[in-house]
Amino acid sequence: MKWELFPWMAMLAGATMLAQQSAPTYRFATIRASEDAEAKGGYNFVPGKLTLENQTLEDCVRIAYGMEVVRSPSAPKWTATQKFDIEVEAARSVDDKEMKGMLRSLLEHRFKLVAHRESKMVPGYALVVSKNGLKIHESEPGPGRISTRLGFMNGQAASMANLAQALSVVSKMPVIDKTALPGVFNFILEWRPDVVEPGALTAEEEEPTVLPNMPRGPSLVEAVEEQLGLKLQSLKAPLELLVIEQAERPGA
Repeated sequence: MKWELFPWMAMLAGATMLAQQSAPTYRFATIRASEDAEAKGGYNFVPGKLTLENQTLEDCVRIAYGMEVVRSPSAPKWTATQKFDIEVEAARSVDDKEMKGMLRSLLEHRFKLVAHRESKMVPGYALVVSKNGLKIHESEPGPGRISTRLGFMNGQAASMANLAQALSVVSKMPVIDKTALPGVFNFILEWRPDVVEPGALTAEEEEPTVLPNMPRGPSLVEAVEEQLGLKLQSLKAPLELLVIEQAERPGA
């Protein structure tokens, strides 16, 4: 179902508690409900155009603000479950930072997003270079994209910050880029997803069990080190969070 196709001839004013800088002008933007919620999610950026595929509103907010996102008890639960396809095109060529500013304005305007920032001590990961060295090589700048499905991630011209953000989504824990590596990279990451068999966990069991029909392989943490030459180090530190207070589905 296509929800909207609309021209933007001026700056959008965000309906949010967060003070945002003015974003460049849209040429157009579209929001659609994803037709296949089980399809892989995607993030694709080329100068002046951003495409998000099969992403929840919380995923979109995480990408737009570059922060870990949590939902307040008063916020609707669909923000973490319903998936959307979003395309934004600027009136001129813009960089990734400016494009994310436009995405913020779009989310605030069309989803009536209201949120606030707060700092909490939370468990998470720091993404650092492994002691054995980086195993992926810097690529030529180009259209940036990271696509994911269960146990698989494919990055094209992706920065370390983009990788950390994608790892935050699949691990469901904040991942902070501490690599200090500039440039962009191509990579493929495959790991054994943690899938709990119904009824498999008891009060004494803390580790998820892998379903019999799931392929065995390295965990996400192991795969990041073995395949990318990076390391996910556990940490607990003050982290700035974006707390979603309220949101509405975009109207017809």
